[in-house]
Amino acid sequence: MKKFMFTLDKVLDYNKMVYERERNELSKLRAELRELEEQLNTLELTLEEKSRTFKESMSIGVTVYELRQFQYLKENMEEQIKETKRLITLKRIEVESQLRRVITADQDVKKMEKLKETQLEEYMKADQKETQEFILESVSRKLVK
Repeated sequence: MKKFMFTLDKVLDYNKMVYERERNELSKLRAELRELEEQLNTLELTLEEKSRTFKESMSIGVTVYELRQFQYLKENMEEQIKETKRLITLKRIEVESQLRRVITADQDVKKMEKLKETQLEEYMKADQKETQEFILESVSRKLVK
């Protein structure tokens, strides 16, 4: 009997390629999300540090110019924090969407692999049957002689 060949091997290979591409994209998006979260954390810590430093300076005394400068800095950093949080929310939505694509691609690969297993089992049964028939035919010939 000839060697087993899965009839949809090219489709399986394509599905695996799509799955890997989608998984790589998910990894990239997750890295971008982590970067945004780190950026947010840095902004919040910086604002906290600047506020603490300014409060210490206030106990000594500050000018109106320094007060305005701090207020401007604080508003600017709060706006950056707000924008970063918005970007994080959008990136999380992207990650979830990409995760669904990865799951779908993985399911496609698993379906094809299951089909391949089924075809291989059928091939093995047919091969076993052919072998049994060959053995029976050989035994029958020896008995007839």
